[in-house]
Amino acid sequence: MNRKRLALPLILAVMLLPMAVPALAAAGVQVTLTPDRSELTVGDPVQLALEVTHPAGYQVIIPKLEQAWGDLEVRAQSLTTTTANDDGTATTRQTIEATLFNLGEFQTPELPLTLSDGAGQAFEEVAPPVALNVVPTLAEDDNDLRD
Repeated sequence: MNRKRLALPLILAVMLLPMAVPALAAAGVQVTLTPDRSELTVGDPVQLALEVTHPAGYQVIIPKLEQAWGDLEVRAQSLTTTTANDDGTATTRQTIEATLFNLGEFQTPELPLTLSDGAGQAFEEVAPPVALNVVPTLAEDDNDLRD
C-alpha cells in the first residue's frame, strides 16, 4: 500500500516535468517588436524591428509571414542576423516591412517564434502585438478637390 502512495506523486512529477522544462528554458529570453513610428498614413511602409535576446547557443526560428498578416500587408522580411552580446547572451534580429490601407488604430498580430537550446529542446515565445495608428492626410475641414 505504501508503494502505491509513493508511486502516484512520482508519476505526477514525471508527467509534469516536460511542461516545466520549456518554462525553465524560456528564462533569459526577451522578445520585442518595435515600429520605427507608431503613426503613419494610408499605404506608408512601417519598419517593425524584431529582437530576440537569448542565451548564447540558442537558435531562433522566425516564421515567414503571409502577405496578409492580420490587418497589415507584409512587403518584406529581412534576413535574420544573430550577434553576440558582451554579457554572454546573443540577439537575433529581423526587420519586417508592412503597411496598412485603412484609417484607424490597429495592432500587429502576435508573432510566435520557435527557439531551440543547444540540447535540441524546442519551445515557443511570442512577440507581443504593437499598436499602429493610421491617420488621414487631409485636415478635417478640407473639402477642396485636388488632382
